[in-house]
Order: sequence, then C-alpha cells, then structure tokens
Amino acid sequence: MLALILVTCLGAAATARTTGRSRPGQDAEPPTAPATPTISPSLEAANGDVLEADVVGARIRRLAELAEQAADANSQVTFRLAAANLILRHQIEPALTQFALGILPDDATRQMSPLCQAAMDLLSTAGKLLDSVGPDVEDGQWVEPARRAWRTLRVVAEGVLALSNSDPSDAAIQRRRSIRSELAILLEHPDDRIKAVATLLDIRLRSPIEDPQGPLRRLPLALDPLLSDPLPHGLFLRLERCRLVAESGAHAAAIAVLVQLEERCHDWFDGARREVAARTTALVRIQVLETWAAALASDGAAASEVQWCRAQIDAVRRTHFPPDADAPVLRFRHVIPLLVEVPDPAVTPAP
Repeated sequence: MLALILVTCLGAAATARTTGRSRPGQDAEPPTAPATPTISPSLEAANGDVLEADVVGARIRRLAELAEQAADANSQVTFRLAAANLILRHQIEPALTQFALGILPDDATRQMSPLCQAAMDLLSTAGKLLDSVGPDVEDGQWVEPARRAWRTLRVVAEGVLALSNSDPSDAAIQRRRSIRSELAILLEHPDDRIKAVATLLDIRLRSPIEDPQGPLRRLPLALDPLLSDPLPHGLFLRLERCRLVAESGAHAAAIAVLVQLEERCHDWFDGARREVAARTTALVRIQVLETWAAALASDGAAASEVQWCRAQIDAVRRTHFPPDADAPVLRFRHVIPLLVEVPDPAVTPAP
C-alpha cells in the first residue's frame, strides 16, 4: 500500500513538474550544465545456449544450399523457413536487444536491415512454394504447420525491418500501420517470447502522436511477478512500461517503480544474471532521469530540480556503471523460439 501511495503521489508530482510551473521560493532559471553523457554498455556474454555467430552463419548457408538442392516442396520450404528462423532468432538479437534498451548504435540499423531482408527473401520464396502446393500433395500434413510458421516469421521479420526504416513518407507510415495490424495477431501467440517481441515491435512502430495509454494496456504491470523462466523478454516488457509511464509525463512514478523493479530482479533471476538484470533496470532509470532533466530544463523548472536529476544520474552511474569496469546489460539471447524442425541432423540447430 505504501508503494502504491508513493507511486501515485510521485506520478502527480511528475505531471505538475512537466507543466513548467516552479515551486514557490525556487529559482526558475534552467541550469546551464551539460547533459550527462549517454551510457553505451556492452551486452552480457553469450553462454552455451547462444550459438556463436560463425556457427549460425554456416548453418544458414547450409540450409540455403539444401533448399536449392531439394527435390520436394516439403524440404524446399522447411529448409528456407529454418534458415529464416535462425536469422531472426540469433543474428538480429544483439541489435534488437540494443534497440529495446535504447542503446542502439547509429550503424546498427544498417546491420539489421540486410539481415531482415535476407530473412524476407527466404520467406518470400517459401511463401510462393506454399501457395503452389495443391490440396492433393503427397504426405501433405506438413503444409499447415509450415504455413503457421511462415506467417509468424514473416510478420516478425517485417516488423524488425520496419524498425530499421526511418522513411517519413506517407507510404512508409501506412506500411507500418499495416505491419502493426498483423502484429496484433501475434499478441495472442501462446509462446511468451513471440508475444513479447510482437508487443515491443507494435509499441515502437506506433505513431509518435499516439496516446501511450493504449500501449500501456497491452503491457504487464511493472511489478507483476515473472512467472516464466524468467525470460529477459518479460523484464524488457516491464521496462517498456516504465518508459511509457515516463513518456506520459509521470517521470517520478516511473523512477519509483524502476527502483522497486531493480530490487525484484534479485528474486527473479539466478546467479550472475541477478546483477546484470538489476543493472539493465538501472540503465533505464538513468535514461528516464535524463529525459526528465531535459523536460524540466526545457519547461523552465527550478535549477535545483534539474540538478537533483543530475545527481541521481551520477549516483546510479557510480553504482552500476563504474568507469573502466565491464558492466554488461541483459540480452534477449533467443529473440524467438525455433518454430521449424530441420530434418537433416547435420544442420539441426541447438535447442
């Protein structure tokens, strides 16, 4: 109850502070101190459940070769779907993690785009093959599962590809709307990872003028327990909720919840990932504090309020991101599950 009262009060305070009004007796001149440099942390090291990049690349190339060599439609489709699945599961993961955490380097979108396009090319050919399969195809029980996997992979690939396209044209905006309508289907997917990725893509593809209250209704409450593995996806959704709360003007409420969320990470994650998950939450707290400080300064708030934000940023940085220390943040590891079973054991991906 105390936490609820705190969040409610802080949310009201944040809304008042972003209106540009200063509290009595405080200097309304904005500070002239430069903003705190943005943090660009590394991602946590890949453990045994994350395939090395060269292994993934070799398997994708082998699957593409097998698809070209296959004589039957089943194998031609399956190998292409499996290759696209690996691209979306592994190769785009680092950039998509950085995008979700707001630390995407400027050149990373250029890395995501060709990878997604490669997946789309594989899926395009697989889709044409599926369309050409007649109802009397021999041993045709593979067709419907392949269609379901194809639809899921195509929508995810198009969503990620749209993220890397900043084209402001009306046609591009309309295309993003169309992709969001398809992502809506995946929001009901039984696999939590697909549902989470679809939710994040849908939110990030929305119009900047869209009310954040709509996306908030699709996200779990920030302090709801992580009931699954616990998946990094679940924490990323909760961090996204905090971002949207801050975007709505309730910066203080978002920060109060992020502090509690950081503590929950020690219960939700095991081993070394506890600190990594807590640090990831602290990263978002820094980002919210930075946007709050900028909003306060822009609205002519008291210098002491902006300086308070700066002091909080410095304190969090000292605790979680000390200079000259390796301080990695959480990663997706596997963006989506393996949806396609590869019949050739020589190229079957690790589980």
